[in-house]
Amino acid sequence: TLLTFSGATMYPLDPDVDSIRILIVEDDADDVFLIKELLKERFLTINIAIEHVYSPEPLSNLLEAAKNNDICIFDYRLGSLRGLDLLKEMRAQDVITPVIFLTGRGDQEIAVQAFRLGATDYLAKSSLSAEQLFHSVCYSLNLSKEEGQRRIAEKKLKSSHEELSLAHEELKKSMSKLQPVQNKIVVSEKMASIGRLAAAICHEILNPLNIISGHVQVLKMERAEEKDLLQDLSSINEEILRIEKIVNGLLKFSRKGQMDLEVACVHQEVESVL
Repeated sequence: TLLTFSGATMYPLDPDVDSIRILIVEDDADDVFLIKELLKERFLTINIAIEHVYSPEPLSNLLEAAKNNDICIFDYRLGSLRGLDLLKEMRAQDVITPVIFLTGRGDQEIAVQAFRLGATDYLAKSSLSAEQLFHSVCYSLNLSKEEGQRRIAEKKLKSSHEELSLAHEELKKSMSKLQPVQNKIVVSEKMASIGRLAAAICHEILNPLNIISGHVQVLKMERAEEKDLLQDLSSINEEILRIEKIVNGLLKFSRKGQMDLEVACVHQEVESVL
């Protein structure tokens, strides 16, 4: 005779449990009386509230009752509706209340179907005892507790994943906003580098150019009577001025567009230049 497939025959009661709400769906009044007596016989220190329904119709009311109880005990045959069909509908509606199946005789094929649909345990009425029913209920309560903890963990994980996805999207938006700023910074750094290079080049050009210009001025004064030479020196001076103009243009490019003006002592600045 088939007694149980779940190994619930030796399962202890959770010490945190002080009351149990049980829904019995059974159309045989004698079987209902037997189940109640067996439960009362073993659960002496626990407050048990038993709700009995003869017929699973209407189905909506039964599903609501199943949600409001800790355990459901279904008979395999419930008139026109099988207990397996009722269990299948419960799981389809996401009602996770544990279900213990009772049947007049052990049938391994039915038991396998019940477990596949989400039944917690499967017991035969012909050999049902208070001890067996007690451990089956305890086993179902512990499985229900574990299932609840698993769902809470999954919910937290899903919430964390959604928060992470949202943070990732915000980061992508921030990066897209930051990219143009970074591009401007890169361009500014390049322009600053070019400006420093241009200033250095201009400095290196102006130093020898000033020396050349000075020698030209000296030659003009010393060879003032040589008209042909003065004409050549004037041409050289014009080219020097042209180079100075180009260099000054580069210097303007290399300098900042906005100058910071402050009061200064002219004598100290001149001394610094000298």
